[in-house]
Amino acid sequence: MRFEVKNASFSYKNDRKIFEDVNFSVDSGDIVAILGPNGAGKTTLLKCILGILKLESGEALLDGKDVRRMQERELFKRVSYVPQAKNTTAAYTVRDTVLIGLAAELSVFKSPGEAEEERVRKVLKELNIEHLIDKKCNKISGGELQMVLIARALISEPEVLILDEPESNLDFRNQLIVLDTLTKLSKRGIACIFNTHYPSHALQRANKAIILSEGHTVCGDCESTITAEAIEKAFNVKATINEYSDGGNTIKTVVPISVIR
Repeated sequence: MRFEVKNASFSYKNDRKIFEDVNFSVDSGDIVAILGPNGAGKTTLLKCILGILKLESGEALLDGKDVRRMQERELFKRVSYVPQAKNTTAAYTVRDTVLIGLAAELSVFKSPGEAEEERVRKVLKELNIEHLIDKKCNKISGGELQMVLIARALISEPEVLILDEPESNLDFRNQLIVLDTLTKLSKRGIACIFNTHYPSHALQRANKAIILSEGHTVCGDCESTITAEAIEKAFNVKATINEYSDGGNTIKTVVPISVIR
């Protein structure tokens, strides 16, 4: 599998350019982090990748096919989307919410059967949330809901998982659970693309990064893309990148120092 974004530009009607000439590729098992200040266009880029918004110029290709020319069932069997959990308040059970992820496979005349129920149980077990199966989604925690939305996306066995700020509004433990899940999925060959407000998460988990800011875009591997200079330019803050060792593993973290006025 290869997902490519070529020469992508977007602007809302009568508005400034949101991003311009974005180029990057995603292969099986890649984790790609999209960074940038509020309003930089991170979610807009995701919507363009999914074909929800039309690029002003350029294209998003899945194995050479323009996503906007693909049938929805074909596209969303291979690519799944995980929205921000805070925007989901429906009082469905976890079981029914995850079953929605099979909509691209089921015809309007077919109701979920035992085979589909088994797939729900399997994906919930893989994510260690099978105990939530009968609970209402508006009665569980934000971290639990985020994992349920990931389960809904994974039940169709996609090749690409696109997530909109999956660790936002979560405590440290739930952030780590979500990040660990992305790492585990990448080892299974699933490509993950996610927006984040946390440069440290990108450095620690992703192998590729995209930084958006005021129409300017930097793309590349994490090590060369996420630098103190790049953070300063994108976020208008002085920052430092620190390293420390934990059990033989070197962990990098981005620390903001001061606002540049």
